Amino acid sequence: ALSDQHGWETTDRLLARYGEAFDGGYEATYSVETAVRDIGMIERVNADRPTAIVFFRRPGDAENRCSLKLFSHQSPTPLSDRVPILEQMGFRVINERTFRIDLEGEENVYIHDMSLARTGAGSIDLDSQGAALEAMFMAVWTRRAESDGFNALLVTAGLAWRDIAMLR
Repeated sequence: ALSDQHGWETTDRLLARYGEAFDGGYEATYSVETAVRDIGMIERVNADRPTAIVFFRRPGDAENRCSLKLFSHQSPTPLSDRVPILEQMGFRVINERTFRIDLEGEENVYIHDMSLARTGAGSIDLDSQGAALEAMFMAVWTRRAESDGFNALLVTAGLAWRDIAMLR
């Protein structure tokens, strides 16, 4: 699966780094294709960029549901740091699973996989709003934006986080 997306030289490097990194719980939960996508996200986190996220929809999810994976370098991110941001964005957190990915040396990455539902009626349009949701979460996460109920305007009215900041 790695060689389908990368050249053999990159595949060899990734296999050496990730071949034993995923535990049995992760392997029982996710497909090989999901692991390849997660490796791509894990490769983006490091000491300089300790957090990466992706909003996505699982096959069979209702239109008012989606998921968020948060990738955290070296230490897990407490629920109490994540949930309030998502609630202010107009979501309810339904459940969460955390996996520790043991990389070579003493480096670890934690994957927090959260199932979300939209507060109130309506669907979540990840095709048009997925990138904006990620940008808003990261803006709040890095303290470039406020975290309050105005942030739900992204889901309800399609406003980007900078537009919401100006309106605020």
